[in-house]
Amino acid sequence: MKCGVYTRTTTTEPGLTGSATTIMEQNKSIAEFVRTKKWKIAGRYSDRKNDPTVIDGYMELRNDALHRRFDIIVAESIFRLGANIYQTLFLLQKTLYPAGIHFAFTADGFCSLDHDETEVEEYLNGIRKLYHGAFTRGWMEQDSIRSYFSVFGFHYIEDEKRVVADEETACIVKMIFQRLKTGEIPSAVAKELNKLGIITTGEYYRRERGFDPSAGRKIWNGNAVSSIARNEKYAGVYTCTLEGITIDVEPLVDRETFDIVQEQLWNRYHHKEKHPSYPRRHSITGFIWDKESGMPLHHFRNAATGHDDIRFRYPKEKDVIYDKPFMDYKDFETQLRELLKNEKAESNRAAEVIYSKAGEEFISTLKAEARKPLPSILERVSEVEREKIDAYKSWQNGDIAETDYRQIESACSEKYEELDNEISEIVARVEEIDTTYSDRNPWIKMFRRLDEDTELTKVNMKKILEGLYVYRFESVEIVPRESEWKNKLPCEWLGVV
Repeated sequence: MKCGVYTRTTTTEPGLTGSATTIMEQNKSIAEFVRTKKWKIAGRYSDRKNDPTVIDGYMELRNDALHRRFDIIVAESIFRLGANIYQTLFLLQKTLYPAGIHFAFTADGFCSLDHDETEVEEYLNGIRKLYHGAFTRGWMEQDSIRSYFSVFGFHYIEDEKRVVADEETACIVKMIFQRLKTGEIPSAVAKELNKLGIITTGEYYRRERGFDPSAGRKIWNGNAVSSIARNEKYAGVYTCTLEGITIDVEPLVDRETFDIVQEQLWNRYHHKEKHPSYPRRHSITGFIWDKESGMPLHHFRNAATGHDDIRFRYPKEKDVIYDKPFMDYKDFETQLRELLKNEKAESNRAAEVIYSKAGEEFISTLKAEARKPLPSILERVSEVEREKIDAYKSWQNGDIAETDYRQIESACSEKYEELDNEISEIVARVEEIDTTYSDRNPWIKMFRRLDEDTELTKVNMKKILEGLYVYRFESVEIVPRESEWKNKLPCEWLGVV
């Protein structure tokens, strides 16, 4: 068996900033490994610069592998194979291994020839989880600390693990509380802040975390002012233990002022509850249509009966006449929830079949069928390569003119491009199968997570539905989002006969 060996100065191994093994040591371990396997080295590739972005040798290895110059790639570790572990995993998992090119790593003694397809997938996915977890955990922990302490009015000094009042914004916080305490409404305070050109909470938050502040919210509104007024950190409830150190700050407002503002906000918010005649918010209006006419429907409260209805807005079109002039909202809600419940049940059934033995066999058959053309394509790649090499030799020997050789070379390049496109289509098809028949299927992923008791608001429905229709005020129909991914699944997998 012919192998291509690769060595690299830098590494992407989690927690390892420098080179643990030299190129010489890597070559030694690879040579011993290859000798025990009795393989023949068909090519040596290396990136010796101490620059993590250099991939010249890696790209040469990749191209030769695609041209089947060897049968297996050998390296000291998968973290030595290229400068980006995610690109390396994609190359091995989605391109080379499906095409029959194997790989082996001497550090952990893993060789794909010694394992079946499932074990190879588990190995590569395990590497992905290890890398992702180790590298993101530290960043997320530090980012969560910055997020907690990046509060309007305060400044977190990271090197000293200390939080202090920010002179520029602390006075703004105090001013907000004082104006709200006198009875001013949040929207009026926001209007004044905009007039004065005060930095917003979004801009300040981004600036504190080292981002471009101009990308943050540039306009104050009543909600932003209310959020500040409800934040207990400004009243001194701002204590955190970090790395064994307790961080505490002085409050920006006294507790009495804070409590007075909370009471005023509560009274204002619950004002609607004290006045039943206050117009009710029709949360689903704006996302319901009549099935036949395509006209919008609205959620109304019937003032005479006190019931909620789904009906046309007055005055309705004269030529739209149904047996029922409206649909009771309770009936509408019952039917809609039943449809959502059915969609969730179908997604659960599909997921169960996918991970059953029969489902795995079906998926393996689909992948095998999609990969069938690969050997033929790779053989045609080799033929084109031989044609190009023969033409080159003929030109060097004087058997053909340079113009003839250039024509042959150009034709070979076009064939290469066509074959590369065919390989890309196969890889895309296999990737589509992987997505369709897994819990990464967007439709399955969305509806398996659906809370059946979710509030029926326009915002919530837009997240999961393309359309919501009522037929003659008798029945409800839905068009789920991502339904094209649902339609790729066999009907029997959804429990549909």
